[in-house]
Amino acid sequence: MAYMSLDRERAATAWAQVKAVGEGVIGKYHSLARNFPTMVQSMGIGQTVGFLMARKEREEAAELLLSHVTAWLTDAKSPVPWSRTDQELIDRLVKESPQVWWSVEREAIEFGVWLKRFAEARVPRRRGDRNRGAAREAGTATEAEVTEAGPSEG
Repeated sequence: MAYMSLDRERAATAWAQVKAVGEGVIGKYHSLARNFPTMVQSMGIGQTVGFLMARKEREEAAELLLSHVTAWLTDAKSPVPWSRTDQELIDRLVKESPQVWWSVEREAIEFGVWLKRFAEARVPRRRGDRNRGAAREAGTATEAEVTEAGPSEG
């Protein structure tokens, strides 16, 4: 087998995971995955994992995202230097050193970006969504497009 860089391993794993997400769940999964790297960066990995744990009982998308992130972070291919082998990610996190915790945060963000991009690729777009935002920002959108899109964020 050919050598795969760490980033390619992340991409291959993320694509396999996101590709398996059902059509009925991919929209919500995309919403969670889109925010995951930012959540880790702003709240930390512990609170982000706790957030997903709290939602996983009522949202399949949260359960899937948590299982995808856990699978990668605890995989032998992941660069996280775990000293523990607990099954649950949160059990490992709370018992590890700060250095491992920071390593997990960095790796979760790197992997989360791949999940986010691949989920974006799988979400069906409404006709005209891609061009409408760019046209609006450039000031070339028609009045009907601006009205249909609603108020701009800014």
